Amino acid sequence: MVRKSVFSREEIIKAGFDLVDQQGLEQLTARNVAEKIGSSTAPVYSTFSTMDELEQALVDEAVVRLMSGTRHGQSGHQFLDIGLGVLDFAWKHPRWYEALFLAKSNRPDPGFKIMEALLEFISEMPDLVDLPETERIIVLKKMSIFTHGLATEICLGHGSAHSAEEWNILLDEVGETILRDALTRKPRQQDELNLLGSLCHWDNPTNLEKEED
Repeated sequence: MVRKSVFSREEIIKAGFDLVDQQGLEQLTARNVAEKIGSSTAPVYSTFSTMDELEQALVDEAVVRLMSGTRHGQSGHQFLDIGLGVLDFAWKHPRWYEALFLAKSNRPDPGFKIMEALLEFISEMPDLVDLPETERIIVLKKMSIFTHGLATEICLGHGSAHSAEEWNILLDEVGETILRDALTRKPRQQDELNLLGSLCHWDNPTNLEKEED
């Protein structure tokens, strides 16, 4: 059988993604990716000049897959579907969730771009469109903290296929509580906004509030 000599960027990324999925990011080497595609390391290095470049491409692919899951209608409510999509990604790809959010790394944190994209997404949701931007940020941060906690439990192996439905119910209940609080609460005082601004990583909550007035 003649060995294939030409491999596309997509084939190498798929092989790298599957490698990390099965063995963890620490096993990401040119040799291991080459073994996955049945080749020498030449196609890997001809497509990616460094392993850092390949790793970033794989991280980008993982983020795309995670974000895709947050748009799948599961609960009938777009906001809750975000959390369910993240949990589903953690169940299916625990090593990738760990690589993205739990492992130490020198590369840029993908969490910030994910939160920016999700904030834009929820700003178009009928239930949330009338909230001040600061409140949407707070709602998203609350949900992300709780969802991340559940996803971390999944990555640590503190669950099984039987508990997935139970955790989804818990996420649904917490999400409903967060939404109800945001939609019915009185306007926040400026000192509270200043404190929450630090937690939620917005630059200037005072300016944001003025823009909403």
